[in-house]
Amino acid sequence: MVYTGLSNIHELVDVVKKNYPLREVYSLLTSITKHHRIQGSSGLWSAVREVKSFLEENDLDTRVYSIENGFDLGLSKTPIGWDLVYGEVVVRENGVEIARLDTIRHPTLVIAHSPSGFGKASIEFVKLENLEKASGKIALTNDPPYLVYKLGFKHGLEAIGWYSIQRYRDAVPYAGYFLEPSEEPSRVPGFTLPNSLVQRIMSKISRGSRIDVEWNIDTKFHSSGLPILETCIGDGEYVVTATAHICHPIPGAHDNASGSAVLAGIAIVLNRLYSKLGLKTRICLYWVPEYTGTIALFIKDILGENVIGNLNLDMVGSRQEVTGSTLHHIRSLLANAGALTPITWLSIEAVYKSGRAFHGQRTIGTIRYDSIPYGNGSDHDVFNINGVEGVMFNEWPSKYYHTDLDAPDTIGYRELLDIGVASTLSLILYSNPCLVNGLVDYIRSYYSGLFSWYVMESVSRGASQKFVSGSLSKYIALALNRGVKWVEEGVFEKPCCIEEGCYRGYTYIPLRRIALELGINYYRLVASRKYLTLLVSSTLPALLKKCYDTREVVSNCLAEQVIDLDKLDIACLGYRGVKCVERLVEEITRWLIKKKLLV
Repeated sequence: MVYTGLSNIHELVDVVKKNYPLREVYSLLTSITKHHRIQGSSGLWSAVREVKSFLEENDLDTRVYSIENGFDLGLSKTPIGWDLVYGEVVVRENGVEIARLDTIRHPTLVIAHSPSGFGKASIEFVKLENLEKASGKIALTNDPPYLVYKLGFKHGLEAIGWYSIQRYRDAVPYAGYFLEPSEEPSRVPGFTLPNSLVQRIMSKISRGSRIDVEWNIDTKFHSSGLPILETCIGDGEYVVTATAHICHPIPGAHDNASGSAVLAGIAIVLNRLYSKLGLKTRICLYWVPEYTGTIALFIKDILGENVIGNLNLDMVGSRQEVTGSTLHHIRSLLANAGALTPITWLSIEAVYKSGRAFHGQRTIGTIRYDSIPYGNGSDHDVFNINGVEGVMFNEWPSKYYHTDLDAPDTIGYRELLDIGVASTLSLILYSNPCLVNGLVDYIRSYYSGLFSWYVMESVSRGASQKFVSGSLSKYIALALNRGVKWVEEGVFEKPCCIEEGCYRGYTYIPLRRIALELGINYYRLVASRKYLTLLVSSTLPALLKKCYDTREVVSNCLAEQVIDLDKLDIACLGYRGVKCVERLVEEITRWLIKKKLLV
């Protein structure tokens, strides 16, 4: 059957929904959660084999790329091969056991890439600035474990205990060292503790109790590499991509067995409907270790030159009454935006606007969703940095994020179906915009509405409307032109007119590299505000790729986030406000020049 003459988008939604293999997708999700999918682990390979078999059983061709441990990504390397065997931690107060944790019940207990070790020591609460206080003791900290590991070795730490006040207080959090093979293991093992237990320990110490912790950690290092799984459907001059990172520890249901399983369901639907819907581009789907795999896609030229868009799925399909999440349509960086950004929003609205008002009008249903400006934190960043329009579907906050309680029962059947249908619909419409009448008018209206959104947000947030709309009007107009050209003519216009950008890297800028090479003060500064983290790690390399100057990078990023230049409450490097931010960016760019990543 060939689908022709579809009268509206809802008929297309019905076609996709009838072909989406929901039961099989949920079964695949539960299978993925049985594997300890740490980057560099054997469990990651096992999970990829699960998805590979699932795709091949449904008549899809697959290919697995192996990325060696220690592969150079520019500002980092892929992590060392590592497997967890067993771990146990016992906490005692004045010799009496008050807590016992092990990796059978709490698989996130051992910090990923930790060396083996056993011992017993007292606790010292420390920060990066005073690690020497933990000499001969356990450094209990909520600073980044890798930095504590690297900087604390010379101070003779016995072990590292990590906790987070941002994770669910009664769960055991997930953390990783992400050691590179060239980094000689310091033999300082690491484990994590629930915040509720840490607060009890603090209280007992303050009352004069002696707290000792005993640990027994067994791990293995190896060199099995990291897998990237690919399946491609159809053919055409241009390539549309979708990604989901398949890494993370057991169970990791929401993050990100959900996106990985949904992506497999999308592949099956696209394979069934590609010819019937007259799709016009090649569509390639990738299951990757987060960031490392996606950067490797560009460095190894796996994607080719004609990639025109990316949809990234990271943490989707949860039962919102359990996780407390809202589904976010995270827009592409405006400098890269074109047709995919509005098409993905149209698809979300077509699926999720399922309610009815008293008088019969369609309204938002029972699932919360919204659309927000570009934000970093997943694989869509890498596409945006490399000049490709990248959109993400993501749910946040997530109650059990990065803990041992991120289980399959937090994921809903209906929720998986809805996000699967919306995502598939997005890729179908982007590949063949002619399937829906009026799409050009929709894109024109979308970008007109986006400009109005920035005006209204400026007013509601007390930001300068003149600065925000004035800074972004050019980028919105260019995004509109690119979107219309693709839908009307099937011609893709690259977001940047410069063939060879100034930034020569393919990667984001890791904060841990800033800490080690520029110093802890720079790290603290960048990490102190979300907009600075976004600016430095993702927006800066993306816009330097297009040879923007420092001031334009800063004004573009702040305007896109609806932050008023004149109201920045920050002081650093001898300056206040926006001058401080510009000076910070100048320092980072000088550092990139020294590393020969910027010309």
